[in-house]
Amino acid sequence: MCERQYPDFFPVGCPPSDAKPMEIRVYRLVQGNTITKEDFKSFIEEGRNGSNPKFSFTEYGLSVNLKHEELRNYRRAVPALRKKFKNIAYGITYKDKGVVKSTPSAKQENHYTWWLCKDAEPESDFFIL
Repeated sequence: MCERQYPDFFPVGCPPSDAKPMEIRVYRLVQGNTITKEDFKSFIEEGRNGSNPKFSFTEYGLSVNLKHEELRNYRRAVPALRKKFKNIAYGITYKDKGVVKSTPSAKQENHYTWWLCKDAEPESDFFIL
């Protein structure tokens, strides 16, 4: 259980106070035919800048989507995503794994950011479609 302990690399104020523990079914892009811990790394953990001026600390969380079709269409529309991510997985954002917040964009109105608790292992709760 998380008890709201987050990774040491999270800055003060992360995750944002309006992110809540919710159990919702979400979809996430994954790289291969099997789901691994590598599929659940934030932009920060990958050494990339994923900051969003509209929403604080999104680069420390994971991108997920409530709608499979919307995520599939987004992946199809972006060549770099098609190349990197071979599949879409689904799972539940269990309350003991972290908190989520709606962080929509122009191309993904059902996009959420999911901030994982320290030592969370979401890969065991996700399945390839």
